[in-house]
Amino acid sequence: ILMLYLGNEGFTIQLLWRNSPWWALREMHVYGALAIFFYVQFVREFLSSKRDFPRLDRLLQVLVGISTFRALWMLADPHFQPAAIVGEIAVLFSNVLVLVIAFRALMIGTRSAKYFFLSSLVFNLAMILFILQECGVIWIGEFMVKAPHVGTALEVLLLSLALADRIKQVNLELAVQKAAMLHADKINALGRMA
Repeated sequence: ILMLYLGNEGFTIQLLWRNSPWWALREMHVYGALAIFFYVQFVREFLSSKRDFPRLDRLLQVLVGISTFRALWMLADPHFQPAAIVGEIAVLFSNVLVLVIAFRALMIGTRSAKYFFLSSLVFNLAMILFILQECGVIWIGEFMVKAPHVGTALEVLLLSLALADRIKQVNLELAVQKAAMLHADKINALGRMA
């Protein structure tokens, strides 16, 4: 995701790939596909979508496949607009689908899904406002140019809270299991003594 934003601002060309115009035309498609792939893997693990929502999970995997196919196609022909449009639609649907999965996980009581849902909601709202302003539908102000960056920063912050909550929950579960094992060992020792 960092490479995606650095590439979007032109820093990767200035700092890393000065002598590679071939890569300059193609890098954003590759970074985008990698960002979607790793984000979806994170979602699948964090929200247990494969176990709890298998149909939505399969659809998410299809969208990752489309995004990957688009990136590979764009490596061969970076000017083929239909592939670029299909890839952008897959990214849009992936974001919406992640929001749906997070909401469903929240509804079934997945504890840390609330932070994940909020992070996904914040990011999607920032992107929607950015796109609407870029298309000339609304005008919010110059600061909306940075809406994707702000949305991503807020998403990372909220996901950090979700991870902290998940770690706290896992540590609590481990402590309970350890106490149960110690109790079982004590009962076992008493049984041997008797």
